[in-house]
Amino acid sequence: VGEAAALPVAEPADRRIPSAGGLFGSRRRLVATGAGLVALCAVSGITALPISHRWTHARNVRYVRNLRTDVAALDRQGPWSLYTTYAPAVVVRSDAGYYSQTTVIAALVTGHPVSADELAEPMYVADPDGHLRPARFRSLAGVPDSCGTGRLQPLSRSLPRGLWNVQLSYRVSGPTTLRFALDPGTGGSIEATGSARGFPVSGSGRLTFALRPSAIAGLRLDATQAGVCLSDVQIGRPVPA
Repeated sequence: VGEAAALPVAEPADRRIPSAGGLFGSRRRLVATGAGLVALCAVSGITALPISHRWTHARNVRYVRNLRTDVAALDRQGPWSLYTTYAPAVVVRSDAGYYSQTTVIAALVTGHPVSADELAEPMYVADPDGHLRPARFRSLAGVPDSCGTGRLQPLSRSLPRGLWNVQLSYRVSGPTTLRFALDPGTGGSIEATGSARGFPVSGSGRLTFALRPSAIAGLRLDATQAGVCLSDVQIGRPVPA
């Protein structure tokens, strides 16, 4: 499956990840364990990032420092956006779920919203050390173009359990909210994002988002209104350009 074609961008939809202050009314600071952990003081607390003592390891400190430094550098350059991916398991426990997403971690450690998955902006991806790199989408499978909702579309090839992203183009007849389910290879379906996330859209444009950790054999669109068409649906991963 080829790279995503350049198509009209969706009408603005606020997909920024809120800062820690917006998510949590009362926040506890992480206890710094030496001067090398100063970078971690921006993290709200164990309740915000359920990762415990693992944040005291050298790689965790380096990851956070790199992430904070690169976010600040990109902010000085102008608009940009970060693909939603997951931090390495050695940095964040795999069961941290939503809080192991790089976009969420970036907002927590910088203390301000970070643009996420806005394809109208220059796109970046976090590497295993927390550096932000210019990104492209590497497609590994796709589904047929279709109009309508509620029908499970098989992938051109099944993908094993992993951390996958979707990138697609849409056209809708009126404002609606797009939701997705996936077939993890069982013939059934489960909610696709792991957080019951919906995507308010209108007109036509492009959309990208992260799937829950899973194998994937099919993808289903659910929408609040009829008149929805999807095209150039790709499943894969954002990678450094």
